Amino acid sequence: MGSFGRFDFSKNHTPSPDSLTYSPRSGLNGKFSVVRFKDKDTHQFIYYAPNLEISSYGETVAKAEEMFKFLVDDFLSGLLKHSADHVRGEILKLGWVKDGLWNKKFSKMHIDINGELKNYNVEEGSLEHLQMVA
Repeated sequence: MGSFGRFDFSKNHTPSPDSLTYSPRSGLNGKFSVVRFKDKDTHQFIYYAPNLEISSYGETVAKAEEMFKFLVDDFLSGLLKHSADHVRGEILKLGWVKDGLWNKKFSKMHIDINGELKNYNVEEGSLEHLQMVA
């Protein structure tokens, strides 16, 4: 893994807005909503971060989580190889909006799980809301 090898997951019982802070000096830091569920047809475990548009899967929770961390790390590390303007542009393309009070903070409202995941093939009882800190 690259420079973001430090990811923490916690169960998110009360969804809160995702946050992302970017500074050319300190890099990217954020808190992202993640859902984990089991596909009822393939029985694969799925991790999905709607506000990063990143997902992964695996035969076990551990494999799916490992792939997810790798993909998030690769995405964030790859962004930091570019200019500050490019990073800001990519963040804005994902739908994040600059906080009017803080020049370095971006925000994107929590995506409602009922609206976003209604067409996913979720095995009943397997959906969990997590929060990832990077």
